[in-house]
Amino acid sequence: MSTKKKQKSPKPRMPRVQPRFNVGDRVRVKYGVPDPDFPDIPLGGWAGTITEVGQPGRFPLYSIEWSQFTLDNRHPIFRKRCERDGLDETSSRQGEEDLEADIGDPVPLEQPTNIVTRPLSKNDQDDRIRAILGLTSDDPLPEANGENLCKYHEHLTAHLKFPFLGTYSKELGPFQDRKCTVNVAGLVALDDYDPQECYGLLCNIQHDVDSKDCFVVQGRVKDRGTLLGFIQRMMGFSAPQKEEDVEEDCCLPLGDIEVKRDSPNRKLIADYSYWLHNH
Repeated sequence: MSTKKKQKSPKPRMPRVQPRFNVGDRVRVKYGVPDPDFPDIPLGGWAGTITEVGQPGRFPLYSIEWSQFTLDNRHPIFRKRCERDGLDETSSRQGEEDLEADIGDPVPLEQPTNIVTRPLSKNDQDDRIRAILGLTSDDPLPEANGENLCKYHEHLTAHLKFPFLGTYSKELGPFQDRKCTVNVAGLVALDDYDPQECYGLLCNIQHDVDSKDCFVVQGRVKDRGTLLGFIQRMMGFSAPQKEEDVEEDCCLPLGDIEVKRDSPNRKLIADYSYWLHNH
């Protein structure tokens, strides 16, 4: 004789906690509450206005836009980390248990006492670039301005192994280009040009090793008057080549050069190109 198993009664659901605050209410964070993204930065005293009330679970969750007083007096490491990680530094989401009503004058913000800066990692591309530019893991990658390009030039001059083979894409027309292999002899000295005006750092190209008819952009930088011709050619306005120029070295932006996977220079050039084209 078969018997049916007794079904267990479902556990009663806990009722949702009704929100204490509404949109437009002014609140501040209780002392001792850490930032959810950066646990070494406390948020005590941070004040703002509720812009949204959500309740994905039992307890309400509030979106808060920080007050100007909070933005002006927070620790600068918070802004740097938000910029580094692409986070919104002007607002946050907090649980109800972390908040209290803000009904008075601003209170002193709780400041971090033990900032934990992660060591730079050689396995992280951004960290390798930070190391070259003298930054820490808390710093966002800076723009490719003249000062930082000079630092990169010094580092690459000391660590790239010259000469080496590389490839670049030469535009032949609309939606048409051609891969050319070149011999990179070294970096052009910064005394000869302004890297911000010439697509970053330039490298000397001795010759095209694939084909004599593959056009290599000419950009002699022995005097600054030739830079205009270089930029015109990079934009597609090529001028007839003089016979006396054919035997002289050419130059190309280093950021346009690609090297093979097994090249000892691959990581250095890939890191530089990534930073140049994205910052």
